[in-house]
Amino acid sequence: MHNGGEHAFGPDEYLYIGFGDGSSQNGAEEGHVEDWYDGNPGGNAQNVTENLLGSILRIDVIDQSNSQPYEIPEDNPLVGRDELNEYWAWGLRNPWKLSFDSTGRLFVGDPGGRKYESVLRIEKGSNYGWNVKEGTHCYDTTGPDRSFEDCPSRTPDGVRGGEPFRDPILEYPHWDEQGNPIGIATVGGHVYEAEDIPAIEGKYIFGDFSRSYKYPAGSLFAASQREDGSWEMSKLVVENRSNGQLGQYLLGFSSDQDGHIYVLTNETGAPNGDSGSVHRIASPESASPEVGADTDSNRPVDRTLGVAGILAGLSGVAGYFLSKKDSEND
Repeated sequence: MHNGGEHAFGPDEYLYIGFGDGSSQNGAEEGHVEDWYDGNPGGNAQNVTENLLGSILRIDVIDQSNSQPYEIPEDNPLVGRDELNEYWAWGLRNPWKLSFDSTGRLFVGDPGGRKYESVLRIEKGSNYGWNVKEGTHCYDTTGPDRSFEDCPSRTPDGVRGGEPFRDPILEYPHWDEQGNPIGIATVGGHVYEAEDIPAIEGKYIFGDFSRSYKYPAGSLFAASQREDGSWEMSKLVVENRSNGQLGQYLLGFSSDQDGHIYVLTNETGAPNGDSGSVHRIASPESASPEVGADTDSNRPVDRTLGVAGILAGLSGVAGYFLSKKDSEND
């Protein structure tokens, strides 16, 4: 079930909360309310009056002058209207991990329904299109494998004035053009703001849970913004792991005050067992060897992931990768 992802305080000291759309995979199961789009049977992420699902919320938990658990910031986009005022952005499927960088940009990984994974740059009052679209692609909740091009790119004029959908800054498919797996669920990360690894400094580091649900094969990616405002992504090489691969399920990321990034993994893909590990992304010179020893359990572990650089791209997917200017759809 897509119930929620992560929450974080922004530079404005307000709390930002990611909520999934509350459904299972296809986004059309029991629990969805009616929305404006007749092409699918309902969708929580496009209805901002009935519940708070499929969204990024923004609340003030510091000001409790009215004896309430939280207050609504006055500059939230729907304040003073008939919609629910907690909303900051909507039209998301399952915001899984969000983070701010030092400049205040808010990034979210949004796993797709069936074919495509997305990275979003969250902007005030933006609609990201789910479940009318999966990323930039039209989506049919009753036939999610179907491909078609006839769907709206904005709400009707009678729905919040006809707001345009904001596209993801990056998008990738589950398989490349040769049928090789790329990933199945994107995991949002952090901007690398340490100075230890020049090749990834200033890049948004994120990843994918695994290339399969059957075995641990998570991936790490780096995204960067070009001078024209568009984005590109490449795969990270883990130099102290076999074949440069992570070799575990990727669960999440964290960062410290110096801008280093930590990677959370395990070997089961679920909250069970004792294989969970936290790794720090480091230069190969300072990284652990591939296999170490956990003195408590004698279980093989490594505590750092040696990353020297990035691949020039992923073979066979150039036609699928999406790179959009931040100013598009404004």
